[in-house]
Amino acid sequence: MKPRPGICLVGTLLLVISTAACGEDGARSEKISLTKLELPGWRPTTVESYVGKALYDAIDGYADYHMGFNFKDSERRSFTNGEKRIEVFSYRFDTPENAFGLFSVMRMGSIKLLDVGSESSLEGRVFHMWKGPYYVTISDLGTSECAPEEMLSFATAVDGQFRKGYTKPYLVEALPRKNLVPLSVTYFHYRNALEKLLYLGEENVLQLADDFDKPYDVEAAYGQFLVDKARYELIVLRYQSAKKPEKAARMFTETMKDSLKTTATNWPWAELVERNGKQTVIFRQGNILIFSFPTVRGDVVKQLMQQVVANLKPAKS
Repeated sequence: MKPRPGICLVGTLLLVISTAACGEDGARSEKISLTKLELPGWRPTTVESYVGKALYDAIDGYADYHMGFNFKDSERRSFTNGEKRIEVFSYRFDTPENAFGLFSVMRMGSIKLLDVGSESSLEGRVFHMWKGPYYVTISDLGTSECAPEEMLSFATAVDGQFRKGYTKPYLVEALPRKNLVPLSVTYFHYRNALEKLLYLGEENVLQLADDFDKPYDVEAAYGQFLVDKARYELIVLRYQSAKKPEKAARMFTETMKDSLKTTATNWPWAELVERNGKQTVIFRQGNILIFSFPTVRGDVVKQLMQQVVANLKPAKS
């Protein structure tokens, strides 16, 4: 089991999401099988399997997101009942943390969290589920639409193959629970996932991983908070190197220079004020970087960041 990492004080820090959660014992070895999945009244097809980059043959255009979370292998199986057809697609990753990461990226657009699996959501005719080292989709693809209860019956059957529950990445758990919008939470390593949330130009401003053939050396968490009916957004990053947060903070500030009225820097804090009065707050310390999206209440996001930093510190023995 991985130790819970705290804040490294060697270098500098830019964003507010850091550190991977510890997987439960045995998570890496736990495997489920769609060959065992059977429901009364539904006629199954044979199971299709995909290992590593063979996934591109099945979902070309989306597989890049999977590769950004150390994808291992996958199974796909369809079930028919008259004109109804449900497709179950399981994706296995190296850790529960990375499985949660893909789940958080792919379920964007969902409007409600559900209680099946460790976490799940329904988006239109697609059910998303995270459990252990797996991200699972259950898609309604028939000409006759299925009832939500029918899709949930498949999700429940898949969930029943797991032995235990799992925790989210440690960096995600560092986000304050109070006022957090649960469906906003996103965990990632690579630049392509960030660009589903925020486009910062052609350069890799935040020094995220950008080559799927090389190991990542950073993790990030994003979350939205509703405080007094106003929405606030944070990104937290934890790097293996203390040099990258310093470079990322500098490049991030550079992207905003044309709109800035003032810049106040006294690390670990920096405050960027635009000509329209909106503020962006940056926290950088050691290998941690946290930044906010522009807001009229910089004091609110600073308080949220302070809570994140406190949550990231290792507990006193």
